[in-house]
Amino acid sequence: ILEQTFWSTFHPTQRDRYVQKMASLLRPGGRLVGVLFEDKLFDDHPPFGGHRSDYRPHFAQHFSIKVLDRCYNSIAPRAGRELWIHLEKPA
Repeated sequence: ILEQTFWSTFHPTQRDRYVQKMASLLRPGGRLVGVLFEDKLFDDHPPFGGHRSDYRPHFAQHFSIKVLDRCYNSIAPRAGRELWIHLEKPA
């Protein structure tokens, strides 16, 4: 599954449901890869932001975290504000 800041459309209270759904769509060994914002953004409407420390506990419940690091090739307006994820559903 490719993630391109779709996560940021979900209110933080809905994020565990998002992770559960992504895990349910993947077979063992399947991957969720893509980009998340690493920026506070908004509290009252999308896009909802977050930080690496916020994301790790959600994803670690259902995935092996292979990569959760700052993107090195973001477009200029997003430079320093994105994380690359590579998550794998355990076999």
